[in-house]
Amino acid sequence: MKGRSEFAASKIESRIKKFVPSKSHQNSVKILNDKNFILITGSPGIGKTILANILTYQLLSEDFELVYINEIREAEDAYENNKKQVFYFDDFLGATTLDLKSSRNADATLVNFVERIKADKQKRLILTYRTTILNQAKEKSEIINNSKIEISNHEVKIEDYGKLEKAKILYNHIYYSNLTEEFKSIFFKNLFHWEVIKHKNYNPRIIEFFTDFERLQNIIDYKSEIINFLDNPDKIWEKSFTNQLSENAQILLSTMFSISGTYVVNENRLKDAFESRINYEISNNNFRKKSKLFSLTIKELQNAFIHRTIKIHSEHYKTTELRFLNPSIEDFLYYYFNSENIDEYFTVLESSKYLEQFKGRITTQKETWSKRIYFNDSNYNKLFQLFIDKSPELSSYSANKNLDVIVCLLRLFKWKDIEDIVISNFNDLKIENLDWTDKYNLIEIMEYFAKNDLTKLISISLNEVFVKITEDFLSIHLFTETLPNLLNYPVYENTLNEMKQNDFNSFKKYRNNIIHFWEQNIEKYIKTSNVTTADCEEEIEKIAKEKIKEITKLTKQLKVHNFITLRKFKFNSEKQFEENIEARKSKKIEIENITKKELVSNEIAEVNRLFNYADEALEDNLPF
Repeated sequence: MKGRSEFAASKIESRIKKFVPSKSHQNSVKILNDKNFILITGSPGIGKTILANILTYQLLSEDFELVYINEIREAEDAYENNKKQVFYFDDFLGATTLDLKSSRNADATLVNFVERIKADKQKRLILTYRTTILNQAKEKSEIINNSKIEISNHEVKIEDYGKLEKAKILYNHIYYSNLTEEFKSIFFKNLFHWEVIKHKNYNPRIIEFFTDFERLQNIIDYKSEIINFLDNPDKIWEKSFTNQLSENAQILLSTMFSISGTYVVNENRLKDAFESRINYEISNNNFRKKSKLFSLTIKELQNAFIHRTIKIHSEHYKTTELRFLNPSIEDFLYYYFNSENIDEYFTVLESSKYLEQFKGRITTQKETWSKRIYFNDSNYNKLFQLFIDKSPELSSYSANKNLDVIVCLLRLFKWKDIEDIVISNFNDLKIENLDWTDKYNLIEIMEYFAKNDLTKLISISLNEVFVKITEDFLSIHLFTETLPNLLNYPVYENTLNEMKQNDFNSFKKYRNNIIHFWEQNIEKYIKTSNVTTADCEEEIEKIAKEKIKEITKLTKQLKVHNFITLRKFKFNSEKQFEENIEARKSKKIEIENITKKELVSNEIAEVNRLFNYADEALEDNLPF
């Protein structure tokens, strides 16, 4: 995360020079100062990211540390008490970052983190999302719907930009662009700047797109190309994808899309999946492979379609992550494959390397809230046969491939078609060693079986399952949300009751796993509350006792009662109060509005003056 945050900071610094102060910035500064967090919404390309960037930059200038995150749990891990930190989450409810169906308890995690930020004056949280996404998330999650998270909502609208502000945005993009002098001069002739500024589809992203010379290969009539971009804003990525990218780059982007259903993409995994697709093309389409093809293709796409960043985990361990340059690229690929190009996506799956390419990116259920490729009834059988043929050779992200296969089958296909295959995989299932993904896969399978009254078909010991999914370190959310929810099914509640009566050795292991977890995490759980902002030791002690009562109630739901650690645990209220006093000594830092010039009496004249266009004659030279 460190490398990613440093990269994000450098990108922010390089882009803010194009920023133009507006009413939108004034409103957002007030919200962020008042609430400590802000949700910036708006239609694609309207300027959400540049606004988030300038707010972040202002906080960086006040010595805040930037934590650039791809999912909210990363923020929890990076949170440090008594340290100035700004958490920046771009497109936080988009397809690349949060899927409320498959990312378990992400909604509760988000809401809890927001509450924590609101109570800590040394923290800020900046979230951007597209206008339609939050309503979909609220429909999907009661927790988000009831959270009042919208109190810090700020919508960026095209109405926020006056003519002069639009002109300045255009001017700044031209000035800092890599356009040739010839191309730059077009905007300063025959009042062409007005055609752009007054166009109904004027949009900062489109301005950024057509002022990037590297996107304008083989352009003969640049002026016509600009108008074409503005007339057809939905086509900007399509033209680049189909006409300007090499076939290798198109293959890499479609492969990256197929494995990027959640969060960022690990470069090694992408390379393996890309190589698998290239080998398919060699075998089926007489493709000729160049040496160092992957690295050359990454170089072609970098900073035009994708970001590549190095994530530093420790002094001796780092990984490389890739993500799309912005959400609109992923949107384009979704609509591109989900419409008339579904057959092309079959090629992606036929050449797939990972089960995740079936598990995360496709669906056979019509969904309005996700960015999964929809396979309808007409291609269901073809997809089913493809998966049956491919699954034996596919690799899994998790340690236990059988669990991944079962989850894919349950998510994509009808029970009558998969019953024998699922049972066969269960018979081969071994759960001695389960990683984090395995455990959540197993829980998802258990929920499916309970909902559909199929638990009698589970061939592995449920006693062993409960022991295995609770052992070793796991997140607080497993013990506070996921497991309690699982025990809402009577069949699993009865399993634990019977285990306690008839298999006490297994129940003892299960119980000890839960006790051990809370021995390690009681204090961390208490500090997720407002003990860090309480005004006196008595209040801290009261809050800590309430949190311990919550843990006691939660463990009782899991059939574990009155263990000694909880009864004897004493939170250090005195130390916490001292930390709170120390934190309060530092004044809450507020950022300021960037001063705008006074309103001009003649906005049209000011725009023309900016573009060096006199009342009677055009200056021959560019104004910079």
